[in-house]
Amino acid sequence: CHPLSGECSCKAGWAGLYCNETCPPGYYGEGCQLTCSCENGADCDSITGKCMCAPGYMVSESWG
Repeated sequence: CHPLSGECSCKAGWAGLYCNETCPPGYYGEGCQLTCSCENGADCDSITGKCMCAPGYMVSESWG
């Protein structure tokens, strides 16, 4: 956190004034600023943005 303003710069996967909140569904990265681009309603990893298959779906082999 900044010593004068007290504002925190959150690491990937964390958000909130004190960086103590996990990213909401559909967001990832530093301060949860990035939007997931997953298909079929799948969520993504809050740190890397890697898509996690929604129930009933499997990774396509063409994703390589």
